Amino acid sequence: MRVRAKVLRYLSTIAVTAAAATALPASVQAAESSAMLPREGTIRTFAGKCLDVHRGSQANGAPIIQYTCGAGKANQRFAFIPVGGGLHKIHTTHTRGKCLDVANRSTRDEAPIIQYSCKPGGSDANQRFRIVADGGDRVVVKTFAGKCFDVKGASTAVGAPLIQYRCKASGANANQRFRVVA
Repeated sequence: MRVRAKVLRYLSTIAVTAAAATALPASVQAAESSAMLPREGTIRTFAGKCLDVHRGSQANGAPIIQYTCGAGKANQRFAFIPVGGGLHKIHTTHTRGKCLDVANRSTRDEAPIIQYSCKPGGSDANQRFRIVADGGDRVVVKTFAGKCFDVKGASTAVGAPLIQYRCKASGANANQRFRVVA
């Protein structure tokens, strides 16, 4: 009887340890997402295109669209800057001091993702994003409003805008999954 009780306690300990190891806390998941990000790179869409600052604009409010990937296109490169708490700012690299931004701090579905002057900490919630691994080499980019980056209408067309939209269940979210390539 004593041996059986010891075996049961041992097996219970193993089960609890295994469950704890597979259910990682958000802080560890965020750290893992940060570790998988390059310092700079392109963001590829489900359609095999790249996120792009429209027409290479340097203006505030320039829309972020999907466009045919091109070697050396500076307006398709972004820097991923950790800002703490598992969040990142995503800087445009072709224009100094510009970041990806949820337009007008909107919390609504279909709010456009634009380029805008990077704001100082505290006033920049709409420029901070949680980049979360979503299987394989794909990520989901979550906004301050609890929504996700989304290629509008799941369009595969050149010029389709990037918006924020309620996050879809994994498997139904191809247009909300991205690949970051150094």
